[in-house]
Amino acid sequence: MKEEILELIRNTPLEELNNLKEKLNDYHPFDIAQAFSELDDEDKNKLYQIYSSEELAEILAYLDTEESSDALEDLNPEKAAEVLKEMELDDASQIIEEMDDKKLDEVSNYLTDEFKDTVEELNSYEEDTAGALMNPHFLKVRSGLNVKAAVKEVTKQAPEAENIDTIFVVGDNDKLLGLFSLRELIVARMPKTVDDIMLSNYAFVNVNDDYDTVVRTVQDYDMPSLPVLENGLIKGIITMDDAFDALKETHEDDYAKFAGLTEVEEKEETIFGSVKKRIPWLLVLLILDLAIALVISRFDEVLEKITVLAFFQAAILGLAGNCGTQTLAVSVRRISSGELDEKAGIRHHLFKEITQGIGIGLILGILSFGFIYLLLIITKMTDLSYLKVSLVVGISVMVSIMLSNFTGALLPVIFYKIKIDPAVASGPFITTLNDIVSVLTYFGIAMLAFSTLLT
Repeated sequence: MKEEILELIRNTPLEELNNLKEKLNDYHPFDIAQAFSELDDEDKNKLYQIYSSEELAEILAYLDTEESSDALEDLNPEKAAEVLKEMELDDASQIIEEMDDKKLDEVSNYLTDEFKDTVEELNSYEEDTAGALMNPHFLKVRSGLNVKAAVKEVTKQAPEAENIDTIFVVGDNDKLLGLFSLRELIVARMPKTVDDIMLSNYAFVNVNDDYDTVVRTVQDYDMPSLPVLENGLIKGIITMDDAFDALKETHEDDYAKFAGLTEVEEKEETIFGSVKKRIPWLLVLLILDLAIALVISRFDEVLEKITVLAFFQAAILGLAGNCGTQTLAVSVRRISSGELDEKAGIRHHLFKEITQGIGIGLILGILSFGFIYLLLIITKMTDLSYLKVSLVVGISVMVSIMLSNFTGALLPVIFYKIKIDPAVASGPFITTLNDIVSVLTYFGIAMLAFSTLLT
């Protein structure tokens, strides 16, 4: 589909743009947006010419914020302003945040004061909060209205509203009193009022709640329009598609942190930009790796006299690191879903992960003992006691896995409780931290087992 659209746009000369518009009408705006990112400036300009502000707004809505901002900067200020006014306000506010200051000043001359004030209010909320995500265009009616008057009011507001499925009942200063569906309004009959049909027990989020809270609330209550409150007053709504976008953004951010990146890398990222995002965690890991080297150097006598231990070090560190990463992923998912908000949930989580760590450690420790013992018999790679070397490796595997599971379960919870994103306890970080613990465990057990040899 994308290749078809790209070929169509690229092969259409400027004098046949009317035909291009006719052919592109067969494609959904999403499909055109997918192709848009791969067009050069000349071909993008073809789309700018053939599409109205409303049509462009619909296409740009499917692009990420940075790409949409770049596209608007290509337009003349007046048309850019028209496109912004056709977009949902929450989308427009995010794009404006990305725009070049000079271009934004030019575009602002064509925007109404009301539009600019609303965008400024949305951008005043902290990023990744419900306030920054919400749309202030929603259906609301005053308490006390009869259903006939409410239908007229809803009909008047509908063209500007992002979602018409849910109607909110407000009192003084837009204090939220309840809500009802459009269907309930349609089937209601006089002399009922909106207060008679509204649901006064409803789910909501506050303007400062984070994306995780928003997504959980939408999922739990299956609400097409989730009210966003500030001191009990309704300020906007978050729709399911907004919540889905927030979920996607949160998962991308967590994935980046799991990989040891400071931010998500964009497709059009410059080499310098990518390097800048990767370097910070790599520097931290470099320091931790040097710490591992320092720890190992403290056991040079052990390695010198018991050389065979070096062959199994990588296996122990790898098993411990992987187990820790698995537990970390489970922990972060449970935190994101709200399972660890209460002390009881944390206790259950830690008990379960520690118990699993003991079970996995025992199984892999016993298997490691058996495999190493057979390997030593077959290869005869050491003159030391096969049984003793196998026991050192097996016990080290068991203890390292238990400690790794405990670390992977506990660290994210601690970070979460002290208001640090638990995803920063990323895979590379957990792996390196567990390497240090595993090295200490391995050589510590070896020193105890071969104490007579080392004296």
